[in-house]
Amino acid sequence: VHQYITQYIFVVVIPRSRMAEHQDKKRKVDEGAGEEPTQELIELEGIQSKLDEINEKALEKVFEVEREFNQKRRPVYQDRQKILAKVPHFWQQALLAHPLIRQMVTDDDIEVLQYCTEVDVEEFEDIKSGYKITLQFDQNPFFPESRLVKEFHNKDEQEIHVHGNVPSWKEGMAPVEEIQPTEGEAYLTKGRQYRLMM
Repeated sequence: VHQYITQYIFVVVIPRSRMAEHQDKKRKVDEGAGEEPTQELIELEGIQSKLDEINEKALEKVFEVEREFNQKRRPVYQDRQKILAKVPHFWQQALLAHPLIRQMVTDDDIEVLQYCTEVDVEEFEDIKSGYKITLQFDQNPFFPESRLVKEFHNKDEQEIHVHGNVPSWKEGMAPVEEIQPTEGEAYLTKGRQYRLMM
């Protein structure tokens, strides 16, 4: 899993962030100019526009190839999942072995992850528009749902909208609820802390 998440970050996330960085730099140069641009700057801007156009076409080709191979990978992932389902706590261990995910999770998330039986990441047909993560769970003491789904929609290079189903927490398993203190009392929290499950 570490390999696949890292690969996803390098294949999809980094190119998108580089495009956003370039657009930010270009915008800052455009805003900070103040003076009339020299002929050389005008010529350079024209050349940069041509490069941007080529880079955009290259990125489209990368997405096209990625879409093609995503379809080819799908049945192989399904075959792999059949084997992984036989390994106790595989997904808990795999997710916790990933350095970025490990930094995010709480002790309460770790408890929930022991019931995770499958993780599926599926990109939308238009890869640039986002992806969906589905977590499958065995019966557990935290929530009755067997599936939790989160969708990540890229509205533009700067904004990602996230939505999905929220667990129907069983009694005593709900996330932290802030309790406003009355005069003379300490600030209290009641419940559990989740980051991954929210």
